[in-house]
Amino acid sequence: MKASRRMGMGVLAMIVGAMCGCQQASQPAERSEATDSGLIIECEEPELVAEAVLRVYRADGSRYLTEQQHRICVGASHLVITGDEPGGPCAWWLHNGQFAAVRTAPGAESLCTAATAQAILSLMAVSGGFVATPTGTGDALERIDGQSYEAIDAALVPALAVPEGFTVTLLRPVAQARVDRVRVVDARKRSILAHAFNFERVAQMDRILPTRIEIRLSGPDPVRLDLEYVDFSPMGRRTR
Repeated sequence: MKASRRMGMGVLAMIVGAMCGCQQASQPAERSEATDSGLIIECEEPELVAEAVLRVYRADGSRYLTEQQHRICVGASHLVITGDEPGGPCAWWLHNGQFAAVRTAPGAESLCTAATAQAILSLMAVSGGFVATPTGTGDALERIDGQSYEAIDAALVPALAVPEGFTVTLLRPVAQARVDRVRVVDARKRSILAHAFNFERVAQMDRILPTRIEIRLSGPDPVRLDLEYVDFSPMGRRTR
């Protein structure tokens, strides 16, 4: 019998309560009314806790580095990201297509949007084998970085909740079983492409998970985000 985990939003509520004059920013996928009161999420095992280093590269050559924690409950389509941005401590959460961001001061830099959060959650879900993807979906092929990919509409994967107005495409290398890229187009038609690689086995979870995710943001000032996962824990237990 699977044990049930309560994955609370206490970390987000603590940040909200501790900050004086904090700013709350909503994305096209609107925030839940339960955010500030500490939303409780029922999480069937496994709940994944990951420590990550984020490197941000801008078109003008500037860059910075920060550390984050990602708490992922795939079964509940739930992701919480906490970290220290240049403007101070921040938190973001995505739950069943609803997204909210909290940051300490107006203008605090935040590159986590509903689209980037959706890309991270989708990639972990499908590339980590938590969610099955359909096979034989047709001849929708794309060429990316010289490789042929089968394009799969996330609408064919009911376990993946997608924000309203968003399009999520799962990309699986031809003749391979594992999806390793995801494209997310938000309600404003802005596109990002995320790539999972450097897969390693996490023994206590009996899963092969990506230790790197690269996210390319399109637009007049393109940005590349490089996530390196340095530790994975199921339900808070260290595995590496």
